Amino acid sequence: MEKVSVIVPIYNAEQHLAQCIHSLINQTYRELQIILIDDGSTDNSLSIAQNAATQDSRIEVYTKSNQGLSATRNFGLLYANGIYVSFVDADDCLDLDFYDTLVLQANNVDYVQFGYKRVTDNWVLLHQKKPANKYQLVSACMRLYHKAIFDQYDIRFQEGIIYEDVLFSVDFWNLPLACKLLPYCGY
Repeated sequence: MEKVSVIVPIYNAEQHLAQCIHSLINQTYRELQIILIDDGSTDNSLSIAQNAATQDSRIEVYTKSNQGLSATRNFGLLYANGIYVSFVDADDCLDLDFYDTLVLQANNVDYVQFGYKRVTDNWVLLHQKKPANKYQLVSACMRLYHKAIFDQYDIRFQEGIIYEDVLFSVDFWNLPLACKLLPYCGY
C-alpha cells in the first residue's frame, strides 16, 4: 500500500477539529501520514491536535507563527513523505472509505479529482457537487495528488493572498498532467 500524506492546516478550529481528525484516523485506508499544522491558533486547537497525536502514531503535529493558509500548506509539503498528497481543511470531514476509493483510482494519472457534499451540523445533506470537468472545482482539497508533481514542477501555494486556491488551481491546470475525474463525493 502506498502512503498518503494528509496535510491539515489549523487555525482556531477547535469547534470542528476533533471531528476532522476522527474522520482521518478512522479511514479504512490505513497507510496515512496525518500532518496537523497549527498556524498560531489562539484557541484550544493545538491541544486537541497534540492529544490526538498521543492516541495515533500516524499523526504528526507542527506549530508555527500565523502566516496564513498558503504558507501552512507549503510548510506541510516539506514534511510530506507519502506517494500521494491530500489537503483537508480543519473544519471538514471525510467519508471513512475516502482514501480507499481514491487511491484505487490514482494509478497512471498525476491526480484524481472528486466532488464534495455540503451537510448541516446534524449531517443532513444540503447538496453535493460532482466534477463535470477538471476546471470546475478550484479547491485544492478536491484532488488527490501524486507527491512527485509538487517536486517535479516546484508548484506551491502563493503566500499572502486570499483565494489562494484559485491561483493555485490555474497554475496547476497549466501543467501537462494526467487527471482522472471521479463522480465521488466523499469530502
